Amino acid sequence: MKRFIIQRLMAAAPVLFGVLLLTFGLSRLLPDDFAVRLGGEHASAEMLADIRWAHGLDKPLFVAWDRLLSGNMAAAFDTQFIGHCRKLFTLDFGRSWSALRPVSHMLREGVGASLAITVPVMLGSAAASVVLGMLGAFVWRTHWDRWLLGACTLNMSIPGVALILAAQYFVAFEWGWAPVHGWAGGRGLILPVLLGIVIGLGADVRFCRAVLLKEMNEDFMRTALAKGVGGWRLCTVHSLRPALGPLLARWLPRLPFLLTGSLFLERVFGIPGLGGMMVDAISARDFPVINVMTFIAAVLHLLGQTVADVLSARIDPRIRIS
Repeated sequence: MKRFIIQRLMAAAPVLFGVLLLTFGLSRLLPDDFAVRLGGEHASAEMLADIRWAHGLDKPLFVAWDRLLSGNMAAAFDTQFIGHCRKLFTLDFGRSWSALRPVSHMLREGVGASLAITVPVMLGSAAASVVLGMLGAFVWRTHWDRWLLGACTLNMSIPGVALILAAQYFVAFEWGWAPVHGWAGGRGLILPVLLGIVIGLGADVRFCRAVLLKEMNEDFMRTALAKGVGGWRLCTVHSLRPALGPLLARWLPRLPFLLTGSLFLERVFGIPGLGGMMVDAISARDFPVINVMTFIAAVLHLLGQTVADVLSARIDPRIRIS
């Protein structure tokens, strides 16, 4: 197990480097001069040069080849990309180009609002999908199962944007059961959390149902049934544990959702979380914020995959890690 974890961490290193390289390179390919945007169109050349020097934009992008050929290795790699990587790995996220504030301060201010939405959404969607998937497996090939599959298909067919706007209009505006917009504490979180659970629930329920049905057709399940284990106990106790491996492999890679937040939900309901901050950063081409959020999402995704594999091997004795 230790060797497997070390191998996964070593394999994650080039992936993270590729994410850094792509996000940095794409941000520099866009025809946008931050110095002109900050100083204004009528800024003097000296002012623009000072702005570029203050933000390290006067350095070469990747490698200073003239210094490298002259043998000055330290100066050759004193570039924008190396400085960007050094700051990320030392948790110095730099300053936002649009807000002109440290990105770390912006992350601390928005993480609480994002977690207030994403944690209940993840837990609620996992619990609801397991319960409904287990119910579908228990009533397999009955009219209740067909109704459940039809509801899941309908849920998958409705765009999340349409569902959010419809709920915001009727539930919040027409009926007044929840705030239409704005950060209103606990009462303002009810509708966004419920919408976050409902959106995508159909696909999760179908997946859970399929995994549980597969486990129910295994030999050990038929042995338990021959020993007199009841149908509902067979679905809950005996089939759920071996099914946890695929379920964890589906849910744990969603860990970036906890910190990156729900972009559309936060934007529509005016919740000051990291999702709304990411949308604003994309609109303003605030590359320090975009690069940091992308890097954090990549780290959490790789961490979730590794944890899912380790837990699956611990839970399911049929899995062997070599």
